[in-house]
Amino acid sequence: MVKRLQYSTYVLTVEGECEKWYFEHLRNLINANEDKKKTCVYKPDIKTNKNPKSYAKSFASLRVPFFHIQDIEDYNDPLQRKKFEDLLRDIKEARRIVNYNLGYSNFTFDLWICLHKKDMPTSKAHRGDYVTDINEAYGTHFEYIDEYKNEHNFKTILSTITLNDVRNAIKRAKKIRDDNEKDISTALHQKKIEFSNFSFYSENPDLNVQDVVEKILKDCLK
Repeated sequence: MVKRLQYSTYVLTVEGECEKWYFEHLRNLINANEDKKKTCVYKPDIKTNKNPKSYAKSFASLRVPFFHIQDIEDYNDPLQRKKFEDLLRDIKEARRIVNYNLGYSNFTFDLWICLHKKDMPTSKAHRGDYVTDINEAYGTHFEYIDEYKNEHNFKTILSTITLNDVRNAIKRAKKIRDDNEKDISTALHQKKIEFSNFSFYSENPDLNVQDVVEKILKDCLK
């Protein structure tokens, strides 16, 4: 008799389509792996642009991990800072209802995508600058960052990402965080921010998306 696998279920809300496509790809990689111990399931499907506090109220009966994936963008810009801080307040409130956690990337989710193929130790002046690293990492020739985020182009890049690449991205992201903690980052004037029970660095590169991904891998794979 074939033993039926258990399910490991998560609720994911994300900022945009690229994050949604990435985590769908991650789920597919896990579920196609012969060594998985649990099947990865998102319930309901991954949703974009959802308020965590409102979403938690809608699914309060689910006793599973909730994750929200978000860019910090430019914390030094007052409008972007307010946007991110409002999100942190919302997640703090959502935690009164469910186990809601944050996976962020500073500047953008593009940092996380690059880390699957290369180290990213230096800061960026503009989020569009990541297009050069995308091209180096994936052998592409995009002229603008929005071109790479086109659904066909982005999913073509995702098709080259393996589970080993995901593990390497986790290691590289942890190195960035370790360097920031040791204050030897190449980012200038790196400053740790404590806000609404969250901590992060105001300058890029910095991220903790790796914590969300590593949690899913450890739950689902042997």
